[in-house]
Amino acid sequence: NLGYSVDPKEKFVALSHGNVYEGEITLTIKDLNTLNDFVVIDLKNSVFKEHPEMFGDVLFENAHWSKDGKNFLTPFHDQADVIGYIRVNLVDGSHQVYDAYPGTMGGDQINADTGWTTFDDGPEWSGWSDIEESNRDEWRAQGIKVNFGIYNIYTKQKIVIEQVNDTTHWHEPRWIDDNTLEYLSITGEKKIYTL
Repeated sequence: NLGYSVDPKEKFVALSHGNVYEGEITLTIKDLNTLNDFVVIDLKNSVFKEHPEMFGDVLFENAHWSKDGKNFLTPFHDQADVIGYIRVNLVDGSHQVYDAYPGTMGGDQINADTGWTTFDDGPEWSGWSDIEESNRDEWRAQGIKVNFGIYNIYTKQKIVIEQVNDTTHWHEPRWIDDNTLEYLSITGEKKIYTL
């Protein structure tokens, strides 16, 4: 897999190369002015050895560059599930990894500056409508609610915003700014949550 993300200031480009299931995988950040490597992180032999629970592909659909230009944050994925994050310091090249909250998926939104991400702790998404409907019916019969909320990967604070009994409902989360989240309520109404 080869993916990339260019920072909004067009100073850096982040690239991934390889596939965790087929051998090596690296995360490289290049300086766009010189095209020299700013940092190359051998994910398989460093990050994944220290944090085997993070073993997954780097996909840039949810990658974010901090507004101050000092950090790049991207998730590790296992299929549709986000299993963790890596944040690269764009000043000194150091990196840190963070856990994802269980139930965080590729469509959930993260803010690189604040560390807040959305989550939905319902059953694992399958992509098959008959399985999704069966899960929904089973959870309803057992009276189990699904929590939609936000989780801070830096502080580990969790806030539940809405509980629903429909495991197939997608909240369509979108950060409007660092403290304001827009989402689709189970009622069908667009709502705003402010930190």
